[in-house]
Amino acid sequence: GVGRLLVQIYLEFPRVQTALGVELSPLRANLAKEALADFSSTGQLRSLRRRALLGTLLAEDGSEVTRLAQQELTQQNENDEIPVTMIEGDMFQADIGNITHMYLASLAWCDGMMVSMATKITRE
Repeated sequence: GVGRLLVQIYLEFPRVQTALGVELSPLRANLAKEALADFSSTGQLRSLRRRALLGTLLAEDGSEVTRLAQQELTQQNENDEIPVTMIEGDMFQADIGNITHMYLASLAWCDGMMVSMATKITRE
């Protein structure tokens, strides 16, 4: 896609420390990269992430997520790179060994593709 879900997940969930989007279509991948660059360059991405982290802290429930939010807020530097990346590529070839959460727009996938991806996820 063009990265909307990728950015939304990063903004709303403090447990997500890095986000990687893989788009097969060169046009859509470039659109997503451009949109992400524009959003990041204005400071909006960092500002909205900070608001989400502060909202998590207001809950003050002592959870692991609250601890992660506090840690990120205290370590956040305005010069740090935003850990959201969009690349052009094939999900079946992408390195997913370190991924903890995954969303696949697989509605139009055939059964064989689903089995292949399930096998890849299990192996990596």
